[in-house]
Amino acid sequence: MEKPWSLYHIPAYNRHLIQGNMHFRVSADSFLLSQFFRVNRKCKSILEIGTGTAIIPILLSHSCISKIDTVEIQECMVELARKNVTLNALDEQIKVHCFDILEIKKHFATESFTHVLSNPPYFESTDACQEKASEGVRVAKSETLFDFAKFIQVSHYALKSHGVLTFIHRSEYLEKIISTLNRYHFHISRLQFVYTQRTGGAKMVLVEAIKGEVTQVKIGEPIYLNSQNAMLRLDDFESLESAFENSKIQI
Repeated sequence: MEKPWSLYHIPAYNRHLIQGNMHFRVSADSFLLSQFFRVNRKCKSILEIGTGTAIIPILLSHSCISKIDTVEIQECMVELARKNVTLNALDEQIKVHCFDILEIKKHFATESFTHVLSNPPYFESTDACQEKASEGVRVAKSETLFDFAKFIQVSHYALKSHGVLTFIHRSEYLEKIISTLNRYHFHISRLQFVYTQRTGGAKMVLVEAIKGEVTQVKIGEPIYLNSQNAMLRLDDFESLESAFENSKIQI
């Protein structure tokens, strides 16, 4: 009988990760977002919304020394995230909170963070494909508990003036992304599109937006994934993914 947890080693980051075999699995989105996120001297305090296994802050800790607060509503995932933080000896840098992000005002003062990042739910709650998924997966991937507008509203509350919001989303929702960001006085500073093959449209888009500051938009080189003719923009991403998948150890 398969055990409920599996342990992975991520050699490119020198990190380890426990995943629940019945929960939402880490995907390429986490690696893409952690590499797209810009670490610089202005990066003082980070809030991650919807941490899941805490994979993104754990990856960020490889190159970032800033304090990271993460929020997760699912208690089972909070327990797992805390185990992963401790497993990587990151308890002093990463703190995992368990509460509904819509109640952020009870936990953090306004403008507490210089950066907010997230891999937010991006399927609409009415998406038929998500109806067959487990409850945990629906919470992680679909707008079951909060929609994109509420995500941006919470981010606006949390960020300092000129703070940076970084996230990944489905590219077909780009119009909604731009209009919602503008409504809450965010302005896009960087975009990078992700493709699963050399032909056809982009599947995902990485977005960086600044609160209350109009800036020129920089479009990064396209990222190609899962294609025989892939020209990967990220260094050793392919080897990283294969190492992640092939180093599974039952615990």
